[in-house]
Amino acid sequence: MDATPAASCVIISDGRRGIENQALGLAESLARLINLDITTKRLESSAGFRTDAWPTASICA
Repeated sequence: MDATPAASCVIISDGRRGIENQALGLAESLARLINLDITTKRLESSAGFRTDAWPTASICA
């Protein structure tokens, strides 16, 4: 068992599948190299802010 604690990766998306899938693919590639927990968060445009001003998908560690 790996003693290294898992790093966190959060994919923040506005729900567009193509962009989100690319971000998820990158995160999964990183997960093959390091111990990584991947979480996807989808923003809704009805949340009271404009999502078109945000990147369509982001990966943060």
